Amino acid sequence: MANRKLKLAIEADYPIEKGVPQPGRRTNNRYPLREMDVGDSFFISASEQPRVVNATSYFGSRNNRKYSCRLHGDGYRVWRVE
Repeated sequence: MANRKLKLAIEADYPIEKGVPQPGRRTNNRYPLREMDVGDSFFISASEQPRVVNATSYFGSRNNRKYSCRLHGDGYRVWRVE
């Protein structure tokens, strides 16, 4: 009896809907990582460096690529190395 009441309460709070299309995947195209060939690079400001290091690590591990981020002038330069 208690299970039936719980089931009815859940169904009332969360009605099931059919035929609702799923939205497309959200992509982050802030940095040109997908378009880069080995040896290509781009410049970023020093304030962006932590965010870019995370983005290159995440993207590289999922796409079998490697990137390198080095101090360059008053900012950083990101190279695709593999």
